[in-house]
Amino acid sequence: MITHTPETRSSIIIGNTPAPEPGRPHPICRLIRQLREARGEALAQFAARTGFSAVVVGAYERGDRMPPVAKLDIVLRALGYELYARPRTETAVIPDADLAKLLMHAAHRLATGTAVDTPVNTPVNADVEA
Repeated sequence: MITHTPETRSSIIIGNTPAPEPGRPHPICRLIRQLREARGEALAQFAARTGFSAVVVGAYERGDRMPPVAKLDIVLRALGYELYARPRTETAVIPDADLAKLLMHAAHRLATGTAVDTPVNTPVNADVEA
């Protein structure tokens, strides 16, 4: 499922997504095309901004090719998004340094009176001012 919510603003959460059926593109591939088209940008124009050829970006959008993580990051940044990981469940392993930052983030949100939840718009490795 791809989720856009007011709480996530410019975040995109792809979760509970089963492996795509053979011959069907991964949801991230469809999302690349949807975001590009929502910007009103032609494929060639967008590809030029990313530094990739239109053939490559078109293959990503169709799901003929899955972009490697580094290239996916470039594509998403060109669309105004950021690629980062966040824990999906309470059983996810979180390194001690990242856990400390998550706790600092929660403490800051409590002190400022904002709702406490998983910091969707804050990458785990982001510094939080107390």
